[in-house]
Formats: sequence, C-alpha cells, structure tokens
Amino acid sequence: MNEASNKCKIKITKGGTYLVSGNAPIAEKVIEPKGKTYEFKEKHIFSQLEHYAICR
Repeated sequence: MNEASNKCKIKITKGGTYLVSGNAPIAEKVIEPKGKTYEFKEKHIFSQLEHYAICR
C-alpha cells in the first residue's frame, strides 16, 4: 500500500454530518480522575471501516 492511499479524510456536509474515509481509527474516550488530576482513558475502540458517517 502506498502512502497516498493510506490518508484519512474528513468532509463536513451542509447538514453537519462528518463523512470520514481512509480507514481512520475511531475510539470513545472518557475523562477519569487520577489523584488530583484527570486523564483520558479509551473506553471503546470501534472496528475500522473504509468509510464512516458520524453525527455531531
């Protein structure tokens, strides 16, 4: 696979939907307390697809 075919792209449509292409990894992250600070933790990693449509 060449570098050009491995690029992820995001297009925002007029209605606000994000059209994602290029096999982009998508994960749900949450903020959790860590002592006196907070940190991001991955809660769920979604299966990678070539194309996604994501609502805001």
